[in-house]
Amino acid sequence: MHFSYPNGNVLEGEFEHGKIHGHAVFRYKNGDQREGFFRENILDGQVIFTEKSSGRTVIELWRNGERRDDEEQVVKAGSAKTSTERSTSRGRDNRYMN
Repeated sequence: MHFSYPNGNVLEGEFEHGKIHGHAVFRYKNGDQREGFFRENILDGQVIFTEKSSGRTVIELWRNGERRDDEEQVVKAGSAKTSTERSTSRGRDNRYMN
């Protein structure tokens, strides 16, 4: 299913009983995107975040809508290097619900 939000964000994925449930890709208005598993509107599990402006791709771990670790695995950092870096954005990200 494809859903466009009034703020310009777009969600493509599986819905169940009117909620995001299953694999989905959420594209922010600025071109960034998160791809992963949603359980009843909440991110849950391994999520791939891609930042459009830098080309950086990060694997994040989410449980019940919250990031569970202080580190994120960078799998592509503009120059295709693999590294681990400290995350400064811990916690809920409800931008996909606006």
